[in-house]
Amino acid sequence: MHRVSICLPCLNARRFLSERLDSILAQTFTDWELIAVDSRSDDGSWDRLRQYAAREPRLRLFQAPREGVYAGINACIQKARGEFVYIATADDTMTPDCLEKMVAALEAHPECGLGHCCLNVVDEAGASYGAANLWLRYRTSVYFGDINRQRHIRYAPHDGILHFALCTVYTSLTQLLVRRRVFDRAGAFDTRFGALGDFEWGMRVSLLENTLHVPEPLATWRRHGTQATSDTESAHARRQLQRMARLALRRARRLAPGMLRGISPRRLRYPYERDCFWFDLRARRSPLARRLFLLRSVFGHPRALREYLGCRLGGRPFDIENSVEWIHGEIKRLGVREPVAVP
Repeated sequence: MHRVSICLPCLNARRFLSERLDSILAQTFTDWELIAVDSRSDDGSWDRLRQYAAREPRLRLFQAPREGVYAGINACIQKARGEFVYIATADDTMTPDCLEKMVAALEAHPECGLGHCCLNVVDEAGASYGAANLWLRYRTSVYFGDINRQRHIRYAPHDGILHFALCTVYTSLTQLLVRRRVFDRAGAFDTRFGALGDFEWGMRVSLLENTLHVPEPLATWRRHGTQATSDTESAHARRQLQRMARLALRRARRLAPGMLRGISPRRLRYPYERDCFWFDLRARRSPLARRLFLLRSVFGHPRALREYLGCRLGGRPFDIENSVEWIHGEIKRLGVREPVAVP
């Protein structure tokens, strides 16, 4: 049995597939199996996978119906036999020492169920965005700030609570190395939420499991026009995040009721309610439509309306990025342990 099961779901990813597979074959850590589940691709992906499998005995190939990316991931995980699971999204890559460093980090910290590394965001051609790492400007990276540069442990339920405000805490699944027991305990991905589905799983798991951060960009996340990732900058997406947050907390509470006592989704979801108010207000183009929306918000978004009017009267901007400050205050109020740097 191999130590790491690499799960590769694939649907029409042929133009990126060789680069992904080559990055796996180049790993300095070699005790792995690769499970590739192709969802009946019609762009030549299956043939390319078969070519690699013909010369790589650690690669096991399967086909499955087209039921979405998370159904494909779940199919891979069901076949995984390793102690650790790495989800290799088909259009991304990782550095040659990614698995070596992530496995060593988790072995040194058995109290952690998730290993998490920094991310290099690249464009369709694989080039980094600008001189600075774009990932460091995302909401989550801003929240963690300088501790991103240190190895640290985020004790549960810290990261789970962050999901109530930051849209995502783990930008890409390719940043994570997961102990197999985490899936056994917390379950697989919910397939009902489309491209946002990893939000619910990430929140559910991080409410229950400690996360070890490795301060190196060991994985890439490719941004391109055909990727499955969904845009979260809309009122509809924020409402879906609220639904998933309530579901994740409910599921996690069934598994660890004592640890999650005192966490109120009604209070913690306020950043998303404020975002919905702001997106809905901006969608009204005429002054009359905006006034009517503000009147309706007395009942629909009373707290966000009060904050908005207070900002207008005080000459301050109504900034949805204040979610970072809000959730940091809630972390302190709940007495949740902050991230701790480790050797």
